[in-house]
Amino acid sequence: MEMKILQRIAVIVIIGLAAFGCAPGTGKKEIDEIHRLTEARFSGMEQWLDSGFIPLAGTTTDTAVLKRSYREGRRQYKEIAFLVEYFYPSSSRFILGPALDEIEAQEHQVSEPGGFQVMEESLFTNAVADTAFLKREARKMRSLFFRLHGIWTQETFRDDQVFDAIRTDIARMTTLQLTGFDAPVSLEGLQEIPVSLGSYQEVLNIYRSKVPGMEKADKLITAAGEFAARYQDFDAFPRLEFITWYLNPLSATILHLQEQAGIPVLNNIGALNMAAPHIFTDSSIRQDFFIPDATSAISKQKVQLGRKLFYDPVLSNSNSISCASCHLPEKAFTDGLTTSPALGSKGNLKRNTPTLFYAGLQKAQFMDLRVAFLEDQVKDVVESKDEIHGNMDSAARKMSKDPEYSKLFAAAFPGWRDSISTRQVQVALASFIRSLNPFRSAFDLYLNGDTTQLSASQQRGFDLFAGKAKCATCHFVPLFNGTVPPAFAVSEGEVLGVMDKPGSANIDPDQGRYAIYKIDNFRHAFKTPTLRNISLTAPYMHQGGYRTLEEVLAFYNSGGAAGRGISLQNQTLPADSLRLSKTEISDIIHFMEALSDPEGTRRF
Repeated sequence: MEMKILQRIAVIVIIGLAAFGCAPGTGKKEIDEIHRLTEARFSGMEQWLDSGFIPLAGTTTDTAVLKRSYREGRRQYKEIAFLVEYFYPSSSRFILGPALDEIEAQEHQVSEPGGFQVMEESLFTNAVADTAFLKREARKMRSLFFRLHGIWTQETFRDDQVFDAIRTDIARMTTLQLTGFDAPVSLEGLQEIPVSLGSYQEVLNIYRSKVPGMEKADKLITAAGEFAARYQDFDAFPRLEFITWYLNPLSATILHLQEQAGIPVLNNIGALNMAAPHIFTDSSIRQDFFIPDATSAISKQKVQLGRKLFYDPVLSNSNSISCASCHLPEKAFTDGLTTSPALGSKGNLKRNTPTLFYAGLQKAQFMDLRVAFLEDQVKDVVESKDEIHGNMDSAARKMSKDPEYSKLFAAAFPGWRDSISTRQVQVALASFIRSLNPFRSAFDLYLNGDTTQLSASQQRGFDLFAGKAKCATCHFVPLFNGTVPPAFAVSEGEVLGVMDKPGSANIDPDQGRYAIYKIDNFRHAFKTPTLRNISLTAPYMHQGGYRTLEEVLAFYNSGGAAGRGISLQNQTLPADSLRLSKTEISDIIHFMEALSDPEGTRRF
């Protein structure tokens, strides 16, 4: 089994390297110095495993001793993590990725996780160390570092990639490290922040003669490190303050220094718009990262056409049902019902109507994640007998005879053939949905300079949301959905153990993603939706069974089904109580109310 996992890691290393498409090196002294520094740290990781952790695990079961060595290894890794995560993202999952099975749904393959989080789970939950397990995991990690070290010796990269890697890691720190995502059991990840900051400073210092004004970054990094070092308690860490006054300004400062030095800013590669100062602006996430092909690139004309189609019943066979029949702008494009009536047939739909706000900024659609792109979702909904109950081909033919639509389609798709196609209809509707990203909530305004926007309760609520309550380990900032930053390449589903109604002892019977892929991990799994505009989108959960946010928070506070003593072996929500007080729950709800886009609901 171990050999198979190592072979898989080797393949992923190669695939990750090829996918990144490493650029020709510059041959400059800065690159050479970074190369030597990082190579030495790869050697340090190998030495820690060979001379430290692996032999230690062979001689003692004392968890306190092993934890000390484990912490040292993690801190050493944090010195090069920003480069490993950037250049070898697929491989990095086996170093500091979640201690969860990796599932390839299409191939029905489930692979074991590996790395620090797997070791952490064993070390911090067992009174006596499972040394055989720890040695096995450490040896797998040793093999991976050996391979990465070998690849790094031949690696070529540029100055712009170095700056890009640092700023991407600041985004990772903001969205994952601060929330406990990479140290969910020990909750010691915050103590590694000064190490990460120090690694940025060491690399930036190499550019001191080339980049004027570097002392600005020095001061921010030093101040941020000192601030983080003052707070050892995970629950008490003032995350909003740290992001607002340290991480966002640091990202913006490094960008400014990079531009001043004439080092190009990489863009149009991943999900992040690296020309934005930090990840909380309205342009920080690239919409075109989430499209299937160039034809779907958003434009003003496509959005205008898509908006008309959205409100027009022309897509339905009865000419009486439109997308807006269930997605109402004043309710953040939901309908306020537990489940919607099946407009094209009888009865009700199986699941609650989700918001369309920010729906374009995710890598999977529908609650069971059954399609990847909005274009595919549009077709499914239009042609569902229970929803719009239409036919895309016939609707396209109908609109081809309409002079107004012919003109709008010609403007939106210049150069296409005269007749309107099904694909054009899909792209236009998807474009309109992709335009529903206002980023104008009180939270957004606060993070962009207007610190009057959040009340004291809402500020406390964010710190709880991203800390003690662990909401942000699934609802990732800044989108507050399950699309994992900073790559935003995967949209996650979770198994919560949702009851058929609050307080019930019965799990809702909907099998979720398992109905699409017969993989046991997917039983009762549903997509993690955005919490933006959550105060406008009641009722909640996939079946609309929870009427208030208080009911939802009570469910999470108790640890889902497993926390209530109900057997659900594949539940991904931790079963332990969050121990949130009534005041803390109130603060979290007040914060979530600050995620509403009042202007957005009127604009569309």
